[in-house]
Amino acid sequence: MSNKVNVGDVVLYSSKPKSFQNPTLAWVLKANDAKTLRLLVFSPAGFVEKSGVHHRSEFADSEDKAWAEYGAWDYAPMTKAIYRAASLMAAKERTSGKKQQQQ
Repeated sequence: MSNKVNVGDVVLYSSKPKSFQNPTLAWVLKANDAKTLRLLVFSPAGFVEKSGVHHRSEFADSEDKAWAEYGAWDYAPMTKAIYRAASLMAAKERTSGKKQQQQ
């Protein structure tokens, strides 16, 4: 799955990007570029806005990242399922269209 997300998508956020411990629910406010998101994170203190959040895959190597202080995001299970279903539907439509063209 690519790291493409849309405004309003539900994701998980962790302030510990390497271990991704204790993730919490967040909503995408803005996809700043291909690498970072601005999130609205649900926390015990209420909603907190986080900017410059990178996908957790960018912390897989042992190199320290300057942007680790911003935390990391990953897809929520529900969001993964939605993207997977959309991808399957698109593939089915492409296959269906090819069959109709052959007839």
